[in-house]
Amino acid sequence: MDPDTMTYLLRGGHIDRPERIRRGLWPHPPINIKELMNHLVGVIEKESWFPGTIGEMGLDTPEVEGQMTIENKGNNKFVCHFADHYKHVRKSFRSSTGAAKFYLKWALHLPGDLDGWKII
Repeated sequence: MDPDTMTYLLRGGHIDRPERIRRGLWPHPPINIKELMNHLVGVIEKESWFPGTIGEMGLDTPEVEGQMTIENKGNNKFVCHFADHYKHVRKSFRSSTGAAKFYLKWALHLPGDLDGWKII
């Protein structure tokens, strides 16, 4: 899978079967969680926010639960922002790897299913 497609899926994107076939992504083998994590680490080290800002993710409204975003504050400081029981929660990490692992587990519930791709 190409990096742009992997990033799109990690942002919560969806690719239907006809589009997967057109792109040569069908049938698709499972993706290793380490490969996915390494890709996410590279992305969040380059971006200030992933997959979007607090406002874009709806985290500025207390009704949103289950959404998460990662803020790259620089100098190996990463903060996962998420809504939990109607409050804004922040969890800080000293590495992009820690933030990526947390995001994959708690935001995307991986390993498991990512838009039909099995993540093992």
